[in-house]
Amino acid sequence: AMADRPDTVVLAAVLKAAQAGDNQVRMSAVDALRRVGDGSCLSALLQIAIEGDEELAQTAKEALAYLPGDRVDGEIVTLLPTAKGAAYTLLLQLIGQRRIDAVPDVLRALDHSDVAVRSAALTALGETVSLKQLPMLISQVVAPNHPGDAPAAQRALKVASVRMPDREACAEELAVALGRAPATTRNTLLEILSEVGGTKALLTLATAAKGKDPQLQDTSSRLL
Repeated sequence: AMADRPDTVVLAAVLKAAQAGDNQVRMSAVDALRRVGDGSCLSALLQIAIEGDEELAQTAKEALAYLPGDRVDGEIVTLLPTAKGAAYTLLLQLIGQRRIDAVPDVLRALDHSDVAVRSAALTALGETVSLKQLPMLISQVVAPNHPGDAPAAQRALKVASVRMPDREACAEELAVALGRAPATTRNTLLEILSEVGGTKALLTLATAAKGKDPQLQDTSSRLL
């Protein structure tokens, strides 16, 4: 009921209820914070999101993804460099979910020893890179820092590519990469080009379909 009356909500009471007590009450309070919380709730929600209770943690993660307040995004980026363990992964996930412009900070995570951290970083990049920054993501597909990261990098590049406002410019970047990519990633780039669509993507697929590589011929023909 408090969350339905945001002009008169007693935020301190909702936050207190979210932090301790009966789990059902806590979940209701956390869900309310998703609608009426602000930057002052960030620390508490982050702690709840990495607690042992899976259902409560998931509710907190959903609240964090939509937590209102002008300063929330900035505080998430500020916390990132010093975060560790599950908190670090969570902050990277939030950067992607909230589409926070923090590409330089996220790129540093690609050298992390934890595969979950690197996967979260790649996912965040897929949601946040600009067209100018797209080559950074392409390079992770063509030559990933860690071979095991290739699937996550490919998914991220697809997400980034299909959301680009200038699809012709995006297709041009992918076409250039296709020319220098190893054989193992060319099919992936062709698949992404087909999702982007447009004149340049169509011409690139047609050229590959008429090329000498039988596998690329098959892939391009199917995509056309």
